[in-house]
Amino acid sequence: MVSLWQELDQCYDDEEWESAKDLARHKKKEENDRVYMFLAGINRDLDEVKGRILGKKPLPSIREVFSEIRMEDSRKKVMYNTPAPNEEPGESSALVARSDDNKKKPWCDHCKKLWHTRDTC
Repeated sequence: MVSLWQELDQCYDDEEWESAKDLARHKKKEENDRVYMFLAGINRDLDEVKGRILGKKPLPSIREVFSEIRMEDSRKKVMYNTPAPNEEPGESSALVARSDDNKKKPWCDHCKKLWHTRDTC
């Protein structure tokens, strides 16, 4: 996912901005969107840590989010002694993306944008 984002960033590097503030605002919005996409794709086992991350103001960087999710995933694996010997390694990771496309994405009725609700806007 990160390599895909890096490729997309290279495609848009030649854009010119009227001010540095516009560029900074755009980069922050883009990073927030990436945080929401990443959090929407991880296993439900990490709903608690997702809630903590989404409750932070301002929203942490994507690197901080990756780090926090990995730490929590590692903690849970140690705590619950996973994976089980008969499981496939990919099936035991909490970072496996969900393919549940039928789920409704969070929608904010305040700012009319996806990936969050009014109480986290």
